[in-house]
Amino acid sequence: MQSTSSVKVLYLVGPGRAGGTIIASLLAEIGNFVTVGELMHIWDRQSLPRRWCGCRKRILECEVWKGVFRAAFTGMSELEWQRAARIYHQFLPTRRFPRFVLPFARNSILKEARAFLHATYRLYAAIRDMAGGKVIVDTSRAATYGYLLQQVPGLEVHFLQLTRDPRGVAYSWQKKQVEVLEGQRVNMKSRSLLASAADWNAQMLAASWLLRHARRRSLCLRYEDFAHDPRAALAEICRFVGAACDNLPDALEDIQMSVHHTFAGNYNRFRSGCVQIVPDQQWRADMPLLQQRVTALLTWPWRRKYGY
Repeated sequence: MQSTSSVKVLYLVGPGRAGGTIIASLLAEIGNFVTVGELMHIWDRQSLPRRWCGCRKRILECEVWKGVFRAAFTGMSELEWQRAARIYHQFLPTRRFPRFVLPFARNSILKEARAFLHATYRLYAAIRDMAGGKVIVDTSRAATYGYLLQQVPGLEVHFLQLTRDPRGVAYSWQKKQVEVLEGQRVNMKSRSLLASAADWNAQMLAASWLLRHARRRSLCLRYEDFAHDPRAALAEICRFVGAACDNLPDALEDIQMSVHHTFAGNYNRFRSGCVQIVPDQQWRADMPLLQQRVTALLTWPWRRKYGY
């Protein structure tokens, strides 16, 4: 019988390359959290065969995700999958955020998404049950999906907003990430400086809107503050969601990272073994000064608001 009790979710919102993957992984190491990566993309059914789990297996070949799919989606009809995919493509990308601003448009979306919300609860409940009741850390980041999540009956969603200096974000997006998975070279998409700045602004605007409509208190964490004192940052997050932090180690500069079954996200999720937590300020030395100034100019309003 499927549990109908509350499922606690820590939802990360904000721009990419802001430390969300490593923060989620560290929380999972504490023992009271389970990180699932960017779970919103599970509704893009056509991409499932191409997705890789953090364990370096295809998602559809990972025993953990097979168990989640059986528990959550057994009996789900083809029509229900098609409706879920339509919600994903029409409303969840950040570029669709303006549709959520007007109340009448929001109400129309929620009416259309009723079946999607019920299926979403089954998914998160299945993960909660398989993880032994741990807090689910979802790094999807999209404010649109975050808004729909807090409408799901039975989900207790806490929003963690992550920020990072947009110049560091732009520099990180320009670097190429390559992983070798089952003998195949897999490249992560990069972004131009202008695309990165535009996305940073859009993510900050959408996150600001989401947090104004949040049903619970939210928490904002700057990547720079986390990297300076990761232990204090993780302890604050634990207090924020009401999770015990008894297993938090005294020192987090070097930590043994386990394999986590993450659905999608930054390729850093494939890293395991000894991981160093140090501030990534390489952009200050290596990013051309003109690029720094252009990025600073393009992101000026939100950059100043968050102290950059």
